[in-house]
Amino acid sequence: VYDREGRLINRDGGGFSARRTILQGTTDLRVEKECREDELFFGMGDKPGPLNLRGQQLENWNTDAFSYGAATDPLYKSIPFFFGLSGGQAYGIFVDNPHRSRFDFAATDPQTVSWNLSGGEMNYYLLYGPSLLRVAQRYHDLTGKPALPPLWSLGFQQCRWSYYPEERVREVCREFRERRIPCDAI
Repeated sequence: VYDREGRLINRDGGGFSARRTILQGTTDLRVEKECREDELFFGMGDKPGPLNLRGQQLENWNTDAFSYGAATDPLYKSIPFFFGLSGGQAYGIFVDNPHRSRFDFAATDPQTVSWNLSGGEMNYYLLYGPSLLRVAQRYHDLTGKPALPPLWSLGFQQCRWSYYPEERVREVCREFRERRIPCDAI
C-alpha cells in the first residue's frame, strides 16, 4: 500500500496462511507484514509494558488476571487494533475477529510483524493516516465512538475493596461531608 506520493505505507511479507489443526479442531490463520527498520507500533488497548510494542508478543484473550504485573498478558479486554508509524507516515490495522489472537511486533523476526488467529475468518482493515490522529479518527468512524460516561463518574471517587455493611458506607459519606472532602461516588 502506497500513499498518493508513492511512499510505502505497508507491505505484505510472508502473506497469508491457514492450517487446520486436528487436535483442537480449529483453523489457525496467519498474516505476515514487512516491518521497516524505523517502524514503531502502538495500541492493543490496556496492555502492561512499554508504549512502543516493537519487540513484543501480545495475546488477545479476555482473562481475569488477578494481581497482574508489568509482564502479564493477556488481561481483561481485547482490542485487536494497532498503529504503525514509519518515516512520519501512520497507519492502523484493525483485526475484525473475536477469536483468540496473538500479535508479534518484530519480536521473533525484526523484519516481520504478524498476527495469528485461532479460528474464524481473516478480516482486517488497514487505515491510512497520514497522521496518528487521522488514523484514530478513521478507526472511530469504522467501529463507532464510545459514549461519554456520566458526569458524576469523572469526579472524586472513594474506592476500596468493600465497605460492609450499608451503615458503614453511610458513615463514610457523613465523615466526608463533615470534613468537607469532595466525593462524587463511593
